[in-house]
Amino acid sequence: MMRLGSPDPAAVRVSAERSAEELLGQVAILAEALERSREENAQLRAALRPPEIMFPLEWRLQPMQTDILATLYKRQGKPVGYDALFAVTDCHGSQRAIAVQITQLRKKTGLEILNIGKRAYMLPDASADALRPLIS
Repeated sequence: MMRLGSPDPAAVRVSAERSAEELLGQVAILAEALERSREENAQLRAALRPPEIMFPLEWRLQPMQTDILATLYKRQGKPVGYDALFAVTDCHGSQRAIAVQITQLRKKTGLEILNIGKRAYMLPDASADALRPLIS
């Protein structure tokens, strides 16, 4: 016998099942959106990745350093912002990580890499000219 004002257990069960189905539907929609975002991200990274440039092996550049230097070389004489450098590296928005890689690049290569207003980096034309005969 049900008390007055207490919910019907069958109605509660149906409501809970319906809520669970709605949540599962929303999770499926979000999972699809996440997968689309990942695919778009991969396409954008591929589009922004600089062409393969072989730097001297004796520099022993790490892949991230190679990507940064190739991007700077490709856009020589023009400032390259952090967003562009994030797009070709796995720094995930860490300006400090980019700064560390730039410092290591300067030490390994002896190239001048300019910091433009703490917002971008640039490979001057003179450095690009010095680099040109060394790459393949």
